[in-house]
Amino acid sequence: MLSRIGACYANLGEINKAEELWRETLALEIARNDSMGIGRQLTNIGTALDTKGDLDSAILYHSRALDIFLRKESDVYQAIVYNNLAIDYEIKADYTQALKLYLEALERFERIGHKAGVGAVFSNVGNVYTQLQAYEEAIDYLNRSQEIKREIQDLYGIGLNDHNLSTVYLRLGQLDSANVYALQSLETRKQMKDKEGEGQSLLQLGTIKYQLAAYDEALDLAEQAHAIAISLDNRFEQGKAALQLGRNYLQLKQNNKAEQFLLEAKKLTADNKEKETQLQTFYALYQLYKARKDQRALGYHERYLALNDSIRNDEQVREITRLELQYEFDREKELLSLEREQKEALLEEKLQRQKLVQNASLGGLGAGVLIIGLLWRGYRQKQQSNQQLAAQKQTIERTLEDRETLLKEIHHRVKNNLQVISSLLSLQSRSIEDPVALGAIEEGKNRVKAMALIHQNLYQDENLIGVHLPDYIEKLTNNLVHSYRVDQKQIQIVQEVEPISMDADTLIPLALILNELISNSLKYAFQERDSGQIDVHIAQMEEGLKVIVSDNGKGLPPDFQPEKSNSLGFKLIRSFANKMKAQLDVLSQGGTQVSLLLPSA
Repeated sequence: MLSRIGACYANLGEINKAEELWRETLALEIARNDSMGIGRQLTNIGTALDTKGDLDSAILYHSRALDIFLRKESDVYQAIVYNNLAIDYEIKADYTQALKLYLEALERFERIGHKAGVGAVFSNVGNVYTQLQAYEEAIDYLNRSQEIKREIQDLYGIGLNDHNLSTVYLRLGQLDSANVYALQSLETRKQMKDKEGEGQSLLQLGTIKYQLAAYDEALDLAEQAHAIAISLDNRFEQGKAALQLGRNYLQLKQNNKAEQFLLEAKKLTADNKEKETQLQTFYALYQLYKARKDQRALGYHERYLALNDSIRNDEQVREITRLELQYEFDREKELLSLEREQKEALLEEKLQRQKLVQNASLGGLGAGVLIIGLLWRGYRQKQQSNQQLAAQKQTIERTLEDRETLLKEIHHRVKNNLQVISSLLSLQSRSIEDPVALGAIEEGKNRVKAMALIHQNLYQDENLIGVHLPDYIEKLTNNLVHSYRVDQKQIQIVQEVEPISMDADTLIPLALILNELISNSLKYAFQERDSGQIDVHIAQMEEGLKVIVSDNGKGLPPDFQPEKSNSLGFKLIRSFANKMKAQLDVLSQGGTQVSLLLPSA
């Protein structure tokens, strides 16, 4: 009862009272010598310490609890503690260790069919990808979590996922979407009387107002969030709110107040080791002291650069890719092993039935020693033949399964290596200020992603031979829409793609051509317009595959000649069209239309 009362206080945001009751419960469990009870209370206390920002102590308590649950072979409690430990390391910006622990938790939750746990881990993995600026992966994991949370009607989880999705769209600069998710989150959390969550949502809305340069509104929301965090003794949220207050006062030219709150944020983030907020605090202090021509500006800028490099280095990106591959591949191997065992059992049962039929036939024939001998010899020969066929069948099935597994692993590894390249380009882009160079890096990322999507489809599909073209084109266009931050209410992409499967060798050059054409339309066609439409039409005809990409934008310049264009995009289009021996036509009337005719093989 004490433990459950503590949980109620924790849900009300009174974490000190909760910790006090859980420590009292721990003493009772120790007196009873109940190891599982001791493990549960160590976990609860660790969670309280998490909330208060004492991460090192929290990790110690969670680790002690994990030792107990590993000895007791309790999957559900192991999963809970692995998830809690992962959160601690995520806050410390050790994303490699965080994801490793999340995958341990996910493996156990999935093994026991614990939907709430699976949903929670998906949400947390989405947050890791958000911190690494891998926003597509973040949205994917958060949406997968939200499906589960809605299925089991977990209002707390729904509110949290809405908040996290708001954060992703805020970082993408899609402020309308960010605002919608933040308001949904605030409404759910108020309904739940979740005071801590309400403060987080208020701060998120304040951050959105800050991005919109509505500094007075942003200041009011940040003050509400700051007051809630102080009342709950939540030093994490207090640090974030103090940072936001400091940034608002900085914009309002109230530098003394800005310094007061930024130094508060600096102290709190140093105490709780919350590196992302610490990073932003260093940058805000750099801006403050730079405006004052204070020599401390240089020191804070150096600290910002050093911390930024330590948080997002390319080695962590590689390790995360490797860990996710290892988890998915191990699970795939387990599934293939189970399927193989089932096939072997069915085959053995079939052979036994054949034996019974043959034995019954032999038993019914007693017409003479010679006939029995002949039948027996025929039976033995057939039995040996069946055994040989069964062995050959098993060998063929095993070879095919091994080949399929190997191909899937190869496609997965290629996809992950391409994602690493994309992540490295993202890392490089953060140190580039020249808009032309930055645009070139972004275009390079989109080309890499266009190829990665092909290998992703191949390893996810049962048919390893070809990629389903409509699905691929939809993913490609969605990626470009997110990359160029296009409002889909203003610019629509209409796809008319026949259900064709295409091998990777043919699809890669075609995909890169489509990537260039759609990117050009998104970047240039509607610069002087509020709305427009891009059409992608692909159909199989007698003479070959017809591909048309058109828009109703401003069209190409009057003197534009595709065959003489020096832009990298059109050079790639011409080069790949020549490689596929395709006929390329460009028309600019009432917009731009580019058509390709790929001859039939």
